Amino acid sequence: MKVSKLKILIYILILVGFGYWFSSYEKGLLRTVTLETKGPSYKIYLSTNKNTVISTVTNKVTLKLHDGYYCGSTSDSNYDTATICFMVYKKDLTVVFNPNYSTKHLADLLVPEQDIIMNIIKTKYSNILSGFTVCNGELYATGDIYGTAVVQKTASPRDNATIYRVVLEKTNNTWTVIKNPELVLDATTYSGIPVDVLKSIDIQPTC
Repeated sequence: MKVSKLKILIYILILVGFGYWFSSYEKGLLRTVTLETKGPSYKIYLSTNKNTVISTVTNKVTLKLHDGYYCGSTSDSNYDTATICFMVYKKDLTVVFNPNYSTKHLADLLVPEQDIIMNIIKTKYSNILSGFTVCNGELYATGDIYGTAVVQKTASPRDNATIYRVVLEKTNNTWTVIKNPELVLDATTYSGIPVDVLKSIDIQPTC
């Protein structure tokens, strides 16, 4: 009986030891991580040690990294400077940094475009806009998407006005209305526009 218990104990110790060894082996492996930026350069570091930069991504770079949490940050004020983090765990990974422009940069870009865009909307819907007001809208993403509200004129300020949303996209330096104005922007109809952008346009303040 004592021999059997000893064997069982030995087996348990072997299994525990193997599990610990395998876990340590896995943690020690290096993963191939490809990092690419579509905009500004990003500094890469462990999430627990922001002061030690592992690499700077200016275009595309391939690194060998241990499992763990990593982050990338940019100081380019023309872009959204929110930190982007990712996890490396048991397999190779590709991460693409594709930030939107900052709110201020988008506002600056809109200045020379606003009148052009308004003229496009008013020309396209000239036969029905007499009963509506086209609000000044905003640029989104990287400045190639514009959204605004078209508000029905009412006899009294107390009346609930019907509000439509309209989206334009800039392609080859030309602005085009994607679809006719809608009460709520549908992701299926606007399949080429990011969902978060559509939601932002839907809740955009009216004039």
